[in-house]
Amino acid sequence: MNMAAEAYWEKAIYITESAKPDDIYQTTSLSHSKEEVDGISPDTAKALSELDGQTPLSIAAERVKTSDFKRFLDDIAVLAHRKTVERVSPAQATMVLYTSVLQELLSRCATILGVKPARGVFLKARNETEEAHSWLVYVGLEEGIDVEVKSSLISATIRGSITPETISEGFGALFLEFVRRLSSLMGSNPVNSILVRTRNHVEKQFPHTAYDIHWETLEVK
Repeated sequence: MNMAAEAYWEKAIYITESAKPDDIYQTTSLSHSKEEVDGISPDTAKALSELDGQTPLSIAAERVKTSDFKRFLDDIAVLAHRKTVERVSPAQATMVLYTSVLQELLSRCATILGVKPARGVFLKARNETEEAHSWLVYVGLEEGIDVEVKSSLISATIRGSITPETISEGFGALFLEFVRRLSSLMGSNPVNSILVRTRNHVEKQFPHTAYDIHWETLEVK
């Protein structure tokens, strides 16, 4: 350890963090020049345009049908060292996680109840919780049940003026109220089934952070 520390101090070596499937990156100096992508696989070069600050690496790789996912993650780590891409802030990553969960919940509810009732449950749940978590007013729905986060809230996550803990608390309260209202319409068994299927889906997208969601508190007894 001491030898490694000395080598690092002398700039004889450099240390990079390995990229994980559910990490979210954004491009910072994207260029299509040969120099920028030298040593990077064609799959990774194609996926760079997918790194938009909202998409986990696993999804970006899937969209361009990456053939060697391990090589892809290694390439992203190299690009991060070159400062061509950078990992988003913890608050921004937390926002993406929770809005992805919300979108999956809404989609599954709409399949059973229909779009209009699912939308109504969400809006009532948000109205009930936004007094304690005022920033939730910036989380809404576009036409139908597509989750929309206002640009001012996204900017707050990028600047760090809202913390991951604040985001977790607000969405946690929203999810509890949403599930409570949903169970009054559907009963406990269908709601718990939706939660299980949502959790399984989220685990595939965010294997390292899916259990930041307190799933056990959402279960309807």
